Amino acid sequence: MLKITGITSTDVILGINLGTAIASGIPTAVGASFMDRFGRRMVLCASSLSPHGNTPAAKASEALIFLVSGMFSIAYTPLQQIYPAEILSFEQR
Repeated sequence: MLKITGITSTDVILGINLGTAIASGIPTAVGASFMDRFGRRMVLCASSLSPHGNTPAAKASEALIFLVSGMFSIAYTPLQQIYPAEILSFEQR
C-alpha cells in the first residue's frame, strides 16, 4: 500500500510501519479504559466514525493509516482479551 502512494524507500516504509505499531499501543490502553467506563457498544459505535477515504496525496493517506489504526486500537484490540473470557466455558479457558 505504501508503494502505491509513492513511498518506495525501505527505510521510510520501515519507519512508518514501526511508528504505526508504536502509535497503536497508546490507543489500545485508552480503549481498554474506555471499555470499562462507557461500555463496548458505545466505544465500538464511536470508533466506526473514523475517517475513511481515498486521497491521492501520499501524506494524507499516511495520516489516514495512523488514524484508522488508532481507532481500531481503541475499539477492537482490547476486546481480544475480553471475549474469550466471556464466551468460553471455564473448562475451555
